[in-house]
Amino acid sequence: MASTRFSRSVALEAHAAVAGLAETAGEVLTFTRVLAVAAALGLLVPSTALAAAPVVSSFAPASGIVGTAVTLSGSGFTGANAVKFNGTGATYSVTNDTTIATSVPNGATTGKISVTTGGGTGTSSTSFKVKPQLTSFAPTSGSSGPA
Repeated sequence: MASTRFSRSVALEAHAAVAGLAETAGEVLTFTRVLAVAAALGLLVPSTALAAAPVVSSFAPASGIVGTAVTLSGSGFTGANAVKFNGTGATYSVTNDTTIATSVPNGATTGKISVTTGGGTGTSSTSFKVKPQLTSFAPTSGSSGPA
């Protein structure tokens, strides 16, 4: 297998001209044209190069304590390799390309939710609010009546 880096735009422009895919060697090549040139030259293109970044359209509920189940809705979730609540990694399950089931991780703070795939990272436009959780209080008992 041969590997080629697409950072050599001059070489690709020359190859495009030779392959007849560009009118002149100076033509500006879009990403789509680069992929067409690569295919015409028989170069292998990683599937991640073809993937678009995921889109996080919404999530429910809008707030919760650590451990709360959260459903993310959007697109491009297949192949997700990370879900984060304001930068804190969470466990998750990709239900399908448009839905992810996750839960608020320990250490999460109020902020946006992101999903990362091979195509990039998509971030919610609104923030998830992490609510404080009461874990204990003191004293646990006392006498009734006036102090």
